Amino acid sequence: MDTLAKRIKNLREEKGLSQKELANYLNISNSTLSQYESGVRVPSDDIKIKIARYFNVTTDYLLGNSNVKQLSRKDEIDIQKDLEEMKKDMTKGTLRLSLDGEIVDDEIKQFILDNMENTLILAKIKAKEKFNPNKNKK
Repeated sequence: MDTLAKRIKNLREEKGLSQKELANYLNISNSTLSQYESGVRVPSDDIKIKIARYFNVTTDYLLGNSNVKQLSRKDEIDIQKDLEEMKKDMTKGTLRLSLDGEIVDDEIKQFILDNMENTLILAKIKAKEKFNPNKNKK
């Protein structure tokens, strides 16, 4: 059984859910979930994201790329502070963004901020693994 399959099954069992309950939440059949948990079938990216959100874990954890299930509340607050600082810099003009010589509009700025949030989350997870490799292992 691969890591993804094991983690889906373990998370479901830790939460005390039956396959039917989780399958209903994911809007898939019991047999499909059973195939995910046995490694016969791989869920789509949308289903992986839904599973990660439901169990409040990162997709990196779910896929076996990380042993950190989730960030601490302090980490989440730090990331939001960093994003707010970047947003202020963009608004004040101290951080000017241009694409092909044109200043980017608000939609592009928001896209950049959304992606920066994902990048900061991944950076925090990788830093935790690097500087404290055994703390978050199961």
